[in-house]
Amino acid sequence: MSFVAETKSKLDAGITPERKTLVYALLDQEDDKEWRPSIRDVTDEMMIITSAATDTTTAAMTIITLNLLADDEMRDTLMGELTEAYPDPTTPIKWAELERLPFFQAVMKEALRFVAPDIQCKDVVEPETRD
Repeated sequence: MSFVAETKSKLDAGITPERKTLVYALLDQEDDKEWRPSIRDVTDEMMIITSAATDTTTAAMTIITLNLLADDEMRDTLMGELTEAYPDPTTPIKWAELERLPFFQAVMKEALRFVAPDIQCKDVVEPETRD
């Protein structure tokens, strides 16, 4: 059973999760009792979200990689900071610890500045009607 189907089964059984997920929020349409999205609808939405996240992450990682390859000083500074924080390369890295590394954070923020989400409102053009 898929995660979406499992979440829908729990919702239909009146089970509220301890932490509400995006899937739960999409399925739980209390405001509109006449329409509930199907498992397929929610699965499609999750695929779109995943695809969008993959594209933006890929773009940010590409910017980071290109800049680090082009700038020896930047790369050496980042590697020095990471090596100091994690001298044993087999130590698992935790995101909370990475967030405390100032140069790492600067590199991440610079990448996000270059690939900021492009939110655009598209104009809806209605065809002219004849009188």
